[in-house]
Amino acid sequence: MKLEVKYGLLIAVAGFVWNSIEFLSGFHTSKIDWHLFITFAFPLLLIGILVYAIREKKAQLKTLFNYKAGIKSGIFTSLIAGLSAAILGYIFYNFVNPDFFDDMKIAGREWIMMSAQTEDQVGSSINMMEDLFSLKAHIILAFVGNFVVGLIGSLIIPFFFKNK
Repeated sequence: MKLEVKYGLLIAVAGFVWNSIEFLSGFHTSKIDWHLFITFAFPLLLIGILVYAIREKKAQLKTLFNYKAGIKSGIFTSLIAGLSAAILGYIFYNFVNPDFFDDMKIAGREWIMMSAQTEDQVGSSINMMEDLFSLKAHIILAFVGNFVVGLIGSLIIPFFFKNK
């Protein structure tokens, strides 16, 4: 259990550092058009850390390690990562980059206005975008995103580490 907490917290802290680097590199402000592409690279890092967590679990359990033990460890690690990422996301968006949502909404309005849509479609798109770019939505996304990516990884990764 200690191992899962350690790696779950490591994933959450890595996400916080990733967000901070995005912010300091301008992907939350001047290079906001690239933000989506940069953000979608983070799950690769999450899976990489999860591989190390399951590998360490195998070393810890030795011959007792099996596919089920790997899945349980990965899912628990992902749960800790999701909960911790939600808390760190709250801290990041309130204290490190409190203008994130306003900047994203401004950029989002520009993207929507450039698309050839009717006035009704533009209004509806702006309303959906404003719901998406909120603190509540991002905290939920931090939990769900970390957990779901971790869950998928947890189902695949142990297959490569099971004892022969």
